[in-house]
Amino acid sequence: MVVLHINPQSLEQTMKRLLQWLAAFAVILSTNAAINIEVSYALAPNAFGSPNYAAWVGNTTYAVENGLTSYGAPGPGQYNRVAGNLDYNQIVVTGFPSWLGNADPAGTFGPAYAAELGNRLHAPLHIVGTGGTTFSIDKLSFTMTSSDPGNGLGFSFAAGSYTYSSQYYGIQYGLNGVKGGGDDVIITSGPSSVLVNEIIGRGSGNAYAAYSTDPGASNQDKIFNLIANFSDDGPFTVTATYSLEDSSGSAEVLIGTEVPENSTWAAIAFLTLPVGWVVLRRRK
Repeated sequence: MVVLHINPQSLEQTMKRLLQWLAAFAVILSTNAAINIEVSYALAPNAFGSPNYAAWVGNTTYAVENGLTSYGAPGPGQYNRVAGNLDYNQIVVTGFPSWLGNADPAGTFGPAYAAELGNRLHAPLHIVGTGGTTFSIDKLSFTMTSSDPGNGLGFSFAAGSYTYSSQYYGIQYGLNGVKGGGDDVIITSGPSSVLVNEIIGRGSGNAYAAYSTDPGASNQDKIFNLIANFSDDGPFTVTATYSLEDSSGSAEVLIGTEVPENSTWAAIAFLTLPVGWVVLRRRK
C-alpha cells in the first residue's frame, strides 16, 4: 500500500496560487467582455411618405454593419454619414415636396426627388458585444436633446420601446462565437428579449416640420418662415444618446453653420424672414 503524505503548507500555497490565477483570469474576462455602442448621424428621407425611405434604411443598415461612410446608388435613398456640421434647412420635413429645404426638389435635384418630403436627422447605431457578451434590444433606450431654446428636437424612447425588425436587427454568432462563420443567425422578429451579439439599426431621429397650412405665400416661404423661427437664436447642438444596460454611446452635431458647397449635402441659400410661428416637429 502506498501512503501519500501531503504537506498542509504546500497545499495551502497551491490553493492560494490557484485562487490568484482564477482572480486574474476573471479580470481578463471582465476586461474583454463589454458592450460597445457606436452612434453616428445621417440625413434620411422623410419616413412619412418618402418613396425612397425603405431603400435608405436598407443602405444605412448595410453601411453601418460594414463600417462604410456612404452606400447605395446616388439619389434620395443613398446613405451618407454626416461628417461635419449641418445647416438649418437640412433638418426640415414637409407636407409638400421638398429636399434639403428646397420646395422644388425635382427642378433643383432632378426627377428622382420629385416625391420627396424633406429630411430627418437620424442617429444610426451599431452595438457589438465583445468577449462573448450578449444582450437584448428590450434593454435599449434613447434620448435626443438639442441646445436650442425649448429643446425643440428633444425626445426619448424608454427601455422596451425597441423591437427586432428589418430596421433594427440582431445577429447571433454561430457555435464558434465568431461572426461570419456561416452559421450566424439574423434576428428580425420575435421577442425583444432574445439575446444577440450585435444590433444594427437605422436609428431614431427628429426634424422640424412645415405644412401647406402654415403661414406663407408659397411652400418655399413656409420653409423659410419655419427656419427663421428656430434660427434666430443661432447655432445649436443636437446630441443623440443610446443606453443599454451599463453601456452608452452618443454623438453630437452642430446645426446652423454653413456647409461647404462641395459637401454631399450642399447648403441651399435661403432668406431669413421675421416670424413668430409655432415650431412643429415630427420624430421617428
